[in-house]
Amino acid sequence: MHADILLITGGINSQNEAVVKQIYSQMPDPKVVVAVGTCACTGGIFKECYNIKGGVDTTIPVDIYVPGCAARPESIIDGVVKAIALFQQKHEDYLAYKKAKKKGQQAEFGKTAQKEKVV
Repeated sequence: MHADILLITGGINSQNEAVVKQIYSQMPDPKVVVAVGTCACTGGIFKECYNIKGGVDTTIPVDIYVPGCAARPESIIDGVVKAIALFQQKHEDYLAYKKAKKKGQQAEFGKTAQKEKVV
């Protein structure tokens, strides 16, 4: 089993940082990360706590940000829809990358990273 889109709803602390990194590294390319809620986006009101490292982007790259405390259901749906569209775009780029590499051409993958905030 594998995941193409990782949705995280909380901040990063010292206990879950290694787990989040491990899950992210086990995801096959292409992958999309969605941070849902203020805690996941920035660390929220717990940002200054001794055990909180901050938002998800302090540990792994985030593609889609869905702010809110709590995030509105329609915002979460919008974020997931944008994540699916971004995944499809990344998948097409990845296939083009693999095709170019197979032909021996120089190619890059993952350089078109875009961060998007859902309001």
